[in-house]
Amino acid sequence: MQMWLNSFHLDAKWHRHREVRVSQRCLHSLSRWGDRAYLLMGAPMGAIPSRRETVTVDACLSGWDAVWQGRTAQGQWSAQEGVHHINVLELRAVLLALKHFLPQLADRHVLVRSDKMSAVAHINHQGGTRSVQLLQLSQNLLSWASPRLTSLRAAFLPGDRSQVADFLSRHKPPPGEWRLHPEVVESIWSLFGKAEVDLFASEELRHCPLWFSWTEVTSRTLWRTTGQTVSCMPSRHCL
Repeated sequence: MQMWLNSFHLDAKWHRHREVRVSQRCLHSLSRWGDRAYLLMGAPMGAIPSRRETVTVDACLSGWDAVWQGRTAQGQWSAQEGVHHINVLELRAVLLALKHFLPQLADRHVLVRSDKMSAVAHINHQGGTRSVQLLQLSQNLLSWASPRLTSLRAAFLPGDRSQVADFLSRHKPPPGEWRLHPEVVESIWSLFGKAEVDLFASEELRHCPLWFSWTEVTSRTLWRTTGQTVSCMPSRHCL
């Protein structure tokens, strides 16, 4: 109804007394609010969530990325998708991220953290009135989430605090940048013993406190382990 009213471009001051004819579609959408029995039904609040699963999402004109409990998901926009407004891409990224992590998020309370205030507002307010496209995306997102998630809320996260998602949405991961799931590593270690050093790793992907990177580093960095310090110079040779 609000989108229909906004289509008249009325000014609250100059058109205060103007009358408009309400469409049948608007009347139909409002009919339930005149039903006293419907109003007295109320709505079940459910259990108050003591903990929400937090998914950090970021989108740019080239792609999107999401992070949940250290796990990442990302994708690239097609040439047709990349021309859309960044707020449109952010809402699409939220839906793609939730679909990716759904096996772990099903029937959970979920909090989406985004650096786009428009996306946060459309999720929390169940849509908006300024953009028909954003409203439709919000409806699609919430309609998809309703039977799958216990609740869905959003919170604003400044861009400088979502560096991982922000970086990955703009850059493709370097070739070979992957690692085994920690649970798989623990299973292997339980059979063959715990490893002491992680070779060809990085600070984000290592499993051991002592690790060596196969790529060059731009500055002298120290990695400390129990009782010793390992230095890696700006070279591929670790000392």
